[in-house]
Amino acid sequence: MISPKAIRIALALSSSLYLSTTGMATADIYSDALKARLATDTNSLSQLTNTQRKQIIDFYQQRDFRPVWVGEYGLNTRARRLFDAFKSARRDAMDPDEYRSLLLNSKWNITAGIQHSPGNMAKLETDITLGALLYGRHASAGRVVPEKINHSVKLKPAAEPAARILRNISTTLHPEKYLESLQPRTAQYLRLKKIYGQYLDAPQAELRPAARWPRITVRGVIAPGMRHSAIVLLRQRLLGSGTGTSTENTSTVYDAKLAKAVKNFQKKNNLWPDGIIGPSTMRILNASSPTPTASPLQRKQQIALNMERWRWLPENLGKRYVLVNQPEFKLRIYDTGKIIHQARVIIGKRSHATPVFSNKLSLVVFNPNWNVPRSIATKEILPALRRDPYYLQRHNMALYKGYTGRTVNPARINWRKVSRKSFPYRIRQKPGNRNALGRIKFLFPNKYSIYLHDTPAKSLFNKPARAFSHGCVRLQNPQVLAEILLSRDKGWSRTRIRKLINRGRRRIVKLSQKIPIYLTYFTTWVDNQGNITFLKDIYGRDQKLNIVLNQVRIAMK
Repeated sequence: MISPKAIRIALALSSSLYLSTTGMATADIYSDALKARLATDTNSLSQLTNTQRKQIIDFYQQRDFRPVWVGEYGLNTRARRLFDAFKSARRDAMDPDEYRSLLLNSKWNITAGIQHSPGNMAKLETDITLGALLYGRHASAGRVVPEKINHSVKLKPAAEPAARILRNISTTLHPEKYLESLQPRTAQYLRLKKIYGQYLDAPQAELRPAARWPRITVRGVIAPGMRHSAIVLLRQRLLGSGTGTSTENTSTVYDAKLAKAVKNFQKKNNLWPDGIIGPSTMRILNASSPTPTASPLQRKQQIALNMERWRWLPENLGKRYVLVNQPEFKLRIYDTGKIIHQARVIIGKRSHATPVFSNKLSLVVFNPNWNVPRSIATKEILPALRRDPYYLQRHNMALYKGYTGRTVNPARINWRKVSRKSFPYRIRQKPGNRNALGRIKFLFPNKYSIYLHDTPAKSLFNKPARAFSHGCVRLQNPQVLAEILLSRDKGWSRTRIRKLINRGRRRIVKLSQKIPIYLTYFTTWVDNQGNITFLKDIYGRDQKLNIVLNQVRIAMK
């Protein structure tokens, strides 16, 4: 096998021989070859937009078509360092072959390297540039377009501009550091990357597709303090590294540390967190489907999917922002990187999945009206009115003819003659304790009619799984969020906010400083101690994303 050094020497010798026969300067030969390739290579540039294609041509034109990666002696130091970034892409759950595939017919082809010509060198130069641009785009905005995966994922990540990538990689001797800096720098991403690295470094036998956690058999239940032979495997499963590595503790006693892990597992898997190991807990632990404990390989894949999702979010989430993680049923408020408040939330049921998108929270509405969506009015309230014409009155609702019409007495309408299709009315629920939106709602511009709001159904927050709404996000303790926002934006006290609520009158408060809000979907979460939780894929979005990413890999082969 010919060594890389031998290839470089061969390239240099063949280049020298070529130059001696033509009498042209090396730089002129390479520049002319590169200029010709950019003018004729439609296949390599076809994957780019017209703007990107023009930016590449303009970039090289400004350099008088001088190569960035190749020289008289073949690949330069900058190029070799760039290949280090491609190789380490796997640490960021990206496929190095997606960037190296552009080089298979040039840099990695030994024969083509020995039979060197300016044309081959020009191809090598453009292939490396395209690989760097693709890496930069993937690192800064993700490998796939979110909206093409699922209609309810409404994110449009902004990729690093091609012109900026070209400028930066050509003006530094360490392009690998620049490209790696385009990866997300959020605490969650870095924690996931660290754990993902542990899976990469694990023995491959533990990560083969057929590898599974050993099945644990428990008859009856196990309560804290009891002894059971299954405790050793349970401890390995819930307190081990997550790659199948065993722990040193071989005690069969169900101790407090394991009980805490069991409760956390139950909570995150929508079970009652009582610490009792019974049939429901064991069923999920032993499940063979892609669940938190299905297999080490599936855990690794689940981490990779969520690292991809972090690339869809902006590089800077904001100094202060709100983040709702749907699979966790949880809202967090961040200030300068620290969590200052957490609350349980209720999200959309599977048939009314809460979308993934971001905007800026701009309005707080106290004692809101609820303008009942037409779908709810026709599918749910209309059947109730056919049974009871006083349904609206008992729920503090008013009926209107059309969207600007007068109020109508619902008791005078023969509801059996009104169909869902011809429903000509609008329903509004007045402010009050029974209002479906509760006492506060938080608005942020979007075309999906999604917002955060209070709810009179407080007991639902005690449920482990909380997918009950029609898509909006119901918030536990919404007054706390109002206090955080308005104390900093308006200088309002808790007492003033309570008085506004108790007055019972509708009041809209516009925030002077809008706060970014992100409705996200992460099925993994890592706490401050580095402990990872694998969450249930309630909407099946992991599966769809995994299919698309696998299609990308197959296409590159």
